[in-house]
Amino acid sequence: MLRIRTGQDSACPQAIEKVTLSRAGRPLLFRLVVVILAAVSLSRICMAAAEDDKIKRLGGGRYLVSSVQVLDATGISTLRVEGPGNLAGHVVVTADARDSVRIETNRIVRVQSEEMASRFLEEIKVNTRLNESGVLSLEIITPRAAPWEGSEWSVTLDLTITIPPRWDFESDAKFFEYDLRGPFRDVIIMTQHGRAKLQNVSRRVEIHGEYTSIELADIKGAVDVSTTYAKVDVRRVVCDPDRSVQVENSYGPISVSELVGSVVAQTEYAPIRLDRVSLIGQPTRISGENVTVDADIAEFGSAKLDIHTSRSPVKIQVPTSLSARLNLSVGSGGTIRTRGLTIQTHEDLLGNGRLEGICGKGAGVIDIDVSGSSVIELRGK
Repeated sequence: MLRIRTGQDSACPQAIEKVTLSRAGRPLLFRLVVVILAAVSLSRICMAAAEDDKIKRLGGGRYLVSSVQVLDATGISTLRVEGPGNLAGHVVVTADARDSVRIETNRIVRVQSEEMASRFLEEIKVNTRLNESGVLSLEIITPRAAPWEGSEWSVTLDLTITIPPRWDFESDAKFFEYDLRGPFRDVIIMTQHGRAKLQNVSRRVEIHGEYTSIELADIKGAVDVSTTYAKVDVRRVVCDPDRSVQVENSYGPISVSELVGSVVAQTEYAPIRLDRVSLIGQPTRISGENVTVDADIAEFGSAKLDIHTSRSPVKIQVPTSLSARLNLSVGSGGTIRTRGLTIQTHEDLLGNGRLEGICGKGAGVIDIDVSGSSVIELRGK
């Protein structure tokens, strides 16, 4: 006889106790071993079941249901979050030295009664799925016509997740905000309305959203982000020599600081700021309508800087040792100012809102074109 003793969750075996096994019962052993191994395998996905799935009253008509799940991280290299279009929330992911995955789920509703809270909360499900390619998926499921849609009541799902370092992270959850603290390898996020804050990525970042503020720091590799009506802040980036940091915005400001590499930035009716950047590799291009440009360039070398805007001032600081060919122009009534630089020019290439010349040996190129009346200021430091 083989006796199996388990805990409350039969899918997660806690102990196996062998008592006796008769000769006649031995042929059944192999079947039992298969069952036991399957249960042990399943226990990887449910090492810890929900710690608390009871409704808690928070006050002010708010109710909470929390749960925690811990998974074995062996064989997993990617975390993917998939969300619906009728639920908002927050995703916080931290990478540390653990060999497991911890997922804390908090479902919060603001409704008029506990009965309604229970009904709403039951409609939000988070399913965990692990495929053979090492992708752990968290699938957030709600009804297509959820009872809170179009109502005065609010529903939020917050996920706090801890994973091992240097995983990939992917998400397609429209109305979620993100706070991701690496190290990660690749991060890909598709979202709307909120914020995506990301730190410490070693290979690639791709974030695309609408009305989504984007904050990146400590990035190596490729960067491609886009948003609308929100700020983009990129700090401490070393990009691939054969690729530029790509930042596209509409009616929102762009700030890039402590960059080593090149950047392609575009927006409208908002400022673009480059601070302490070292331009190398691919050409740096800044463009947009009514875009104020303020750039502090720490190193230029043989880089190419190309700026095109309209009716807005452009201020550029460069090293006094600048070696570049200059081609600066403004529209009628505009002004070009230079100081702190030795520029070789020809009289025919001066005046009427135009300056062409050479600094040093002319190793790089600075091309600035402002249509309309405005100011270009080029200063050595």
